[in-house]
Amino acid sequence: FNLNREKLQEVAERLAGMWEVTYYHRELRPKVKETLEELKKRGYHLGVISNTASLYSVFDVLEQYGIRDYFEDVTLSSVTGYRKPHPSIFQISLRQMQAKPEECAYVGDTISRDIIGAKRMHFGAAIQIQSFLSAQKDAGVDAAYQPDHIIRELPELVDYLEERNRAERLTMQ
Repeated sequence: FNLNREKLQEVAERLAGMWEVTYYHRELRPKVKETLEELKKRGYHLGVISNTASLYSVFDVLEQYGIRDYFEDVTLSSVTGYRKPHPSIFQISLRQMQAKPEECAYVGDTISRDIIGAKRMHFGAAIQIQSFLSAQKDAGVDAAYQPDHIIRELPELVDYLEERNRAERLTMQ
């Protein structure tokens, strides 16, 4: 259509941002900052993988919540061209984090995107944060893919990871 690419990109970003805030209500789960702080203190490296139509909305939300600085990497489908559960978005994030999948725990709320993607990539653990919305999104998902662990509140993650690490150390002895 011989449109100005820069102008089109600017309009597309604004529309994608409007779509995200119009159709998705997001709010920070309880005790997120405390959990992220504890994970960082214990030496965990944190990243985000997100399916999003916008280039900036995830960064904006992380900034608004005051948690952007906890994450070393933010990998977005709008940048990579791949949406979860496609393996490429996970591979890109792993490469940026300089990590091996078996050394990583993936935490997400949907089986259909998060757990299936992490399992297919052979992450060390695939952990689901259970919620009413995730149950709706996952209706009819292949029962062959199940999380390694389910949490209801984010602080449960710290205890689970520490227990898992203890068990691995015992196995290596």
